[in-house]
Amino acid sequence: MNAPRRGRGFVSPGTPCLSVTFPGVTWWLQVGRGDGEGYAEFAPYHEAELGPNELEGLLGAAPRELDWRELRALPGMPAAVEAEVGRYRLSLHGQRGSTLDAAGLIAAFEAFLARAPRRLA
Repeated sequence: MNAPRRGRGFVSPGTPCLSVTFPGVTWWLQVGRGDGEGYAEFAPYHEAELGPNELEGLLGAAPRELDWRELRALPGMPAAVEAEVGRYRLSLHGQRGSTLDAAGLIAAFEAFLARAPRRLA
């Protein structure tokens, strides 16, 4: 699987979520807060490059071994899954025309996380 190294963040003014798209892949992710807050927290990531380490820094934890649940979609809509990470809701979405199913989205995200540079002890 060709995993991206970095994505680009996007925050709409006044919204409580951060979207991250990746070049050359058919999926994207979104980080939101369940309390509807977060614009000021996410705003610094607008138009910024994000990799696995930045995502981990934002979430305050490594988003690994999560309990994913599949989001219902209308027939013909791309797959989507979500999981809770502390006070955040992390969701993965297929782009229009994507053939990734829920398991494929999770595998693609895990491949992205695996691209994180290893830190020396």
